[in-house]
Amino acid sequence: MVQVAEKWKPDVIGIEKNYGNGMYAAVLMPKILKVHKCGLEEPWHSGQKEERIIGALEPLLGNSKLVVSSHCIEHDWNTCQQYEAAVKAQYSWLYQLIRLTRERGSLLHDDRLEALAMSCLYWVKAMAQDGEKNRQKEQLREWNKRMKDPLGDGRDYGLVKRKLCSVASRLSIRRG
Repeated sequence: MVQVAEKWKPDVIGIEKNYGNGMYAAVLMPKILKVHKCGLEEPWHSGQKEERIIGALEPLLGNSKLVVSSHCIEHDWNTCQQYEAAVKAQYSWLYQLIRLTRERGSLLHDDRLEALAMSCLYWVKAMAQDGEKNRQKEQLREWNKRMKDPLGDGRDYGLVKRKLCSVASRLSIRRG
């Protein structure tokens, strides 16, 4: 993990707090901070793991939003080669994805797939925040546009307003 942090220099590292009740992060982060300064997020997950993973990945997969490089697939498979032939496929996140069901314990190993799901949740939330900021900026831009041209006909109502005020003030002077 230290080498990965040093190579990729992330802004934030997420370590599931459920994993050792925060102890893993407490031991790992000082080592990482020696080579790269970054933040730490410790999400706490509860509920059935299979449901959480499916809930995170299903919208992305169903809308063809998850893109995976061929390098990632090759790396996944190459790192599984260290295990016995009979079980090595079970450690692949693709194998885990294909065999995942809503049934508790549907996978013997789900660590890689869960890491993917946690990463996807992080990025979906980050993109949603950016989307909300963009939506608010667009609303402000639209509001300003309407204030400059309230009837949408391109006329300068500031000039009309000034003329009306001028006429109104002359009328009030004549009456007074």
